[in-house]
Amino acid sequence: MSETLERRSIGERYSEAAASTDAGGRRTDADVLIAAGMAAAGNTRGAIALDLWRMRETKDHRCMTAMADLSANWLVGRPNGRTRLARRMPRHEALELAKTVLGWWLHQTCPTCEGRGHPMIPNTKRIDSSRECGDCHGTGIRPLDLLMRQEHREHGRWLAGEYDAMTGGIFKRMAEKLSAAMELK
Repeated sequence: MSETLERRSIGERYSEAAASTDAGGRRTDADVLIAAGMAAAGNTRGAIALDLWRMRETKDHRCMTAMADLSANWLVGRPNGRTRLARRMPRHEALELAKTVLGWWLHQTCPTCEGRGHPMIPNTKRIDSSRECGDCHGTGIRPLDLLMRQEHREHGRWLAGEYDAMTGGIFKRMAEKLSAAMELK
């Protein structure tokens, strides 16, 4: 395997392989796609994670409505407070929150600074590194909390964390499958 392939993350390799028009022509694309299938086989969260990542990387949002609906189901099932008597989130609120969080998760880059974390010096093409972006406070990422109502922020952060955990988990399993496959060669 080339040095370049080893330096790329499994997520990057999956994104490239999924977008490849010639998976059979490059052994690494086929290997990555096979590892993705093996890692997600019988694993609903893994299959969801691959759909999430594919939407994020390819900008193909055809399954966004279904993903928001599934995410809303998770939110409706979560307790809406610390006590057993707390009401559950109504379905229409859960769906709106799921759409908001999913949209943010797919497009996290701050539109004001374009992900740089710093504003541009007016009338130039230079970054003003002495100041932070006023919207993202220097992170380059849109603040999720500003997109949600106060009472939904805990649930929104939880959902974004679930997306991160699922994608991280599937790529870990894919790396294990690829590693095992490479040992057999």
